[in-house]
Amino acid sequence: MSNKNRSQGFTIVELIVVISVLSILIGLIATTLLNFYLSNIATINRTTQANDVASTLQSIEKNVSLASNFLSKTSSSALATPLGPENSAMPWIFKTGEPNYNVLIVQNYATDGTSSDTARKLIYSSPDCKSDPVKNTLIYFVDTSSTLYRRTISGPPSVCGGAISQKTTCAPTATSSPLCIGVDAVLSRNVSKFQIHYFANSSDQTPVDPYSQSEVTAADTIRNAKAINITLETSENINGKLNKYASTLRITRLNE
Repeated sequence: MSNKNRSQGFTIVELIVVISVLSILIGLIATTLLNFYLSNIATINRTTQANDVASTLQSIEKNVSLASNFLSKTSSSALATPLGPENSAMPWIFKTGEPNYNVLIVQNYATDGTSSDTARKLIYSSPDCKSDPVKNTLIYFVDTSSTLYRRTISGPPSVCGGAISQKTTCAPTATSSPLCIGVDAVLSRNVSKFQIHYFANSSDQTPVDPYSQSEVTAADTIRNAKAINITLETSENINGKLNKYASTLRITRLNE
């Protein structure tokens, strides 16, 4: 009789063993799935990080390749509060106290249309409409929040050629100033390195070193440079680990 009753079900001990085994299996499966999920998320985040760096460099390339020249320093007389560093009237300088962060100062010709407008024309400061083209100044800098910005400082009012399409921008905290028409463009966040190397000729492989030169010599070196290397590095916390991604782009300016 007892044997017949036993064959009709499991004992409590057997149930406990089965439940324990199933718990272990479920735990292993859940851990595997979680690791797989986290691995995929990390891969997506690393890919996004790399794509963001590449996109930023391409954006910079569009303006730098059309540069008329580079500058080591903006003119003190050309700036007013809040167009300088930290919303001041101080000039922008190509090197900072932080070796990983440089400032790139580019001058482009002002036009009456955007870069996508194939019919755009140059703006001139001379009445003959043939000489002294007006130039805008673009400043690429990393602020204290490790964000890479592009500031545009529009050239002086034109004498010939109509209104300048490119407008002066400022930090979001300074847009109340009448000088500010727009807000600085955010190019990249979590920037851990933004370094610029200059080349005297487009075919040179060895950069010149204005960072160790006198102010006057550095100004000439940078103004006459035909190409630059930009190294951009960002640092992202991915799955609790710091992931750094860096890329370098060589850009040759096409204008004189």
